[in-house]
Amino acid sequence: MSNMGNLRVPDPSKWKMNHTMIRVKDPARSIAFYRALGFSLIEKLPMPGSKFDLYFLGFDVQGKSPSAGKLRSDRQGLLELTHNYGTELNETYTVSNGNEAPYLGFQHIGITVDDVGRTITNLPGHSIKVLERSKESQAQRLASDHSRQVIVMDPDGYYVELNSRLGTPISASSTVGYNCFNSTGLRIKDPRMSLPWYSDILGMSILQQVECNGCSMYWLGYLDNDPERQLLEREGMVKLIWIHGTELKEGKVYHNGNDQPQGFGHLALAVDDITAACEYFEAKNVKWKKRLMDGRLKSIAFILDPDEYWIEIIQNARIKEPLGVQ
Repeated sequence: MSNMGNLRVPDPSKWKMNHTMIRVKDPARSIAFYRALGFSLIEKLPMPGSKFDLYFLGFDVQGKSPSAGKLRSDRQGLLELTHNYGTELNETYTVSNGNEAPYLGFQHIGITVDDVGRTITNLPGHSIKVLERSKESQAQRLASDHSRQVIVMDPDGYYVELNSRLGTPISASSTVGYNCFNSTGLRIKDPRMSLPWYSDILGMSILQQVECNGCSMYWLGYLDNDPERQLLEREGMVKLIWIHGTELKEGKVYHNGNDQPQGFGHLALAVDDITAACEYFEAKNVKWKKRLMDGRLKSIAFILDPDEYWIEIIQNARIKEPLGVQ
């Protein structure tokens, strides 16, 4: 911690992109799907007074998963499933998956796997839909050693991008387990606004940029004391997707998932000192959804990025005792 005048400046090198939250209709069905991808249930937080439950899932293979065995708030690459009581009984309830106009915004969660084809065979067939990204048929792609990426839909229709490790062929000997929740894809209106915000406000590094067919993609994350770690082996990155020309449109372009219809909820940042971090965000003139001391929950805050996606701020309990239960 260093001083900037009287302002306590937090240490972003200790920050972690802790989790991505999505709302689900039926937690039993969703958890079964994500377990088939190798996720483990790390923690369940029942909130009966507010009529919802939170389920935190992550990859937890000792000796392989970077966050294995750590406290929930000391991890990267967690998936939070939020279940509002009764939705599983409501035949008309659906979520907004972020990929259907006019409610585009959140695009996908990205998972690194040893073998795309093998991973798909382990998924419950009735609950997935494979979306093709090439002119090849699904059978051709899964039979090819060059099949590196497939998108499947989870039980609520969210896109899950499966990426094979570079140089890993399709093989019957591959096993699910050494997987990694690599990134969360969000569409952005203007990279001239979003990239400085994630770099300067959240302290993330731009780890890779790719140009393709009228769009640009930027992977951002925390180096986590391992700058040599390959991109596909990293947990908790944010993948910002810019469709060229959206920066010329007037007003808000993308749906944040919290306005109706709801779906994606937020990203969550675990910080070294939540009080100092919030004071720092205040000095940086961020847009707030909830300040730390506002409302009933005094242990969390929410800030808004340039596209008004929500970023939850939580305390890393390994570094400092949190203000409340989180």
